[in-house]
Amino acid sequence: MYFDGHLFRRLAYLSWFGRPRLGRTGVVFSVFFFIVLPIVELVNAICFRLDDVLFPAYRRTDIAGGVFIVGNPRSGTTLMHRLMAKDTERFFSFRSWEIIFPSLLQKRVLALCGKLDRLLGDVFERTIRRREDAWFDEFNKMHRLGLFLPEEDDKLLIHAVSSLDLIWFFPFAEL
Repeated sequence: MYFDGHLFRRLAYLSWFGRPRLGRTGVVFSVFFFIVLPIVELVNAICFRLDDVLFPAYRRTDIAGGVFIVGNPRSGTTLMHRLMAKDTERFFSFRSWEIIFPSLLQKRVLALCGKLDRLLGDVFERTIRRREDAWFDEFNKMHRLGLFLPEEDDKLLIHAVSSLDLIWFFPFAEL
């Protein structure tokens, strides 16, 4: 999977030395982004390699056309996407957790964890949902976030450090 290492290093430099002073939130985000993201990407790369060994048939999967929803921000594209995501017989849509962990192996392991959690009474899922509501309370007024909610496919580009969404976190004019 492609990863723009040059841009990643440039963002790190600008984040730590290009701003006057990072607040607490900026420090937490920077630590998460610049330390956790490379670890997640390394795990994802290993899992993608294992997908080729454990699930080779996925390469022969036939995909019959796609639907592209394109529009300006705040124009209803997310609403359209979420409505279509409810029709699981005709459309597929990633959930946020699938975007974070995109390999087939990761999906199988996490699905197994989900089954175990259901046997335990959904303890982990309820905890995650409560935390999401607290963490994303303000942002959810614009765009509801959650690991179990459908999310637009363009978020996959964060793995390559190529997502337009990164401008929200790195508002540097030269980028």
